Amino acid sequence: MMNVHIIYATMTKHTKKLADYLADSLKITAQDVEDKPNLVNTDVLFVGSGIYGGKISPNLENYIKSIKVGDVKKAVIFLNSCGGKDESKELRGLLEEKKIKVYDKTFICKGKWLLFNRKHPNEEDCMDLVDFSKKALSEI
Repeated sequence: MMNVHIIYATMTKHTKKLADYLADSLKITAQDVEDKPNLVNTDVLFVGSGIYGGKISPNLENYIKSIKVGDVKKAVIFLNSCGGKDESKELRGLLEEKKIKVYDKTFICKGKWLLFNRKHPNEEDCMDLVDFSKKALSEI
């Protein structure tokens, strides 16, 4: 059986909502990077972040930099952003620097910001993440 973990960083709790929904479907616990989760011997790591001004959370960036090479084999990225654009390049690069093979697709969910996307992430977004993740696990 694969050792799968979910980590996330959030400022608005939207990424936590997505991570917790995914964790429930996989019957594991999503972990906030502020809690400094132990990722030794992780086969697949799901990494979630909100996008703030076109960048991932600084807390996530710092945490990824602290991962030891060899602790994590593969990663899958999920993001939420007001713009709904793929802003995964920075995060993908940080993970690859740690010799982690990153799934070639990124899940992107519209995120609420001020008056925009007020109903996101919603139940459908969460179900879409679960579907995306199942596909990623079968392909990675």
